[in-house]
Amino acid sequence: MNNLNKMMGDIEEKKRNMDKYIHQLLNERNILGGKLMRSEKVLALTNDKARIYEVTLNKGKIWYNRKLKELQLLKLEVKHLRQEKSLMKKSMDNTANIRSEIFYLQRDLCREKVKCRILEEELQNPLNVHRWRKLEATDPDRYELIQKVSLLQKRIVTQNQKHYQNDSPSSVSRQRN
Repeated sequence: MNNLNKMMGDIEEKKRNMDKYIHQLLNERNILGGKLMRSEKVLALTNDKARIYEVTLNKGKIWYNRKLKELQLLKLEVKHLRQEKSLMKKSMDNTANIRSEIFYLQRDLCREKVKCRILEEELQNPLNVHRWRKLEATDPDRYELIQKVSLLQKRIVTQNQKHYQNDSPSSVSRQRN
């Protein structure tokens, strides 16, 4: 009986140790279960953050592509504006050349008008008429040349007058264009 009591005591001791061990395992399981739940929550939050980051990244890519297209359009516009600037600069240079040409042409025109006016006045009011008569008697060849020059001057004057009468202001402006 003693043996039986001892065995019973050993069994009860083993049972208590087992109960203790089971209790420790249950506590460990509960602790691990809590850790697992926290880890699952953290994982869920991490997955949510990953989705948010992915959505944000996709929006960023879309925004980046849009800005890239805008940049390309701006580069094209800058290129176009530079070409336009170059054309305008050439046009300005051309305009300066045309203005100087107009100036010189107007100056030449004024000179020619003055010459015509002088020739007209000389024809209307000839100077030294008697000198030519003296020349006729002394040097007939020279006198003949002077008469031809006078005749040619008269023709030039009449042709210039006809030319100025035919040139209307509209035809002059067309020639400038």
